[in-house]
Amino acid sequence: MRTREISSERWQYFFDDFTQLHQGEHVNVETMAQGQMGVKSRLCDLPLVGIVDADPKAAPGEWIEVIAGDSPDTQATFSVMHPSRVLVAEEAGQAVALQIDSADGSVTMIRFEPPREGMPEGYKVA
Repeated sequence: MRTREISSERWQYFFDDFTQLHQGEHVNVETMAQGQMGVKSRLCDLPLVGIVDADPKAAPGEWIEVIAGDSPDTQATFSVMHPSRVLVAEEAGQAVALQIDSADGSVTMIRFEPPREGMPEGYKVA
C-alpha cells in the first residue's frame, strides 16, 4: 500500500477529481480525537455523493465536507473542521482510504467498502 500527501493548494482539484471517480461507492467515515481512545463512526456504509473543500474562496481549508447517502432526502454530511493535512492510501493504483488530519489533532478516516456485486444475500462487511 502506498500513501501520498495532497498539498493544500490542490485540495479543491483533488476532491473534484476524487468525487468524479468514486461517486456512488460505499464509504465509512470514522474519527478519532486526539488524546481519546477509540474510534467514532460518523457515516456508515453509505454511497459517496462528494467530498468538497467547503468554501475555498472565502476561507481556504476552513473545513472539508463529506457528503453521502442514497438520495437528497437521506443524505448525511460530516464536516472536518480546520483540516491541516490530507493523505490518500492507494493499493494497485486505486484509492482505498483518505485520511484528513485536523489542526486540533483529530483524525478523520474515509474508507471504501468492498463492492456489493456478487456477494451472497444478507452478507455484511464488518
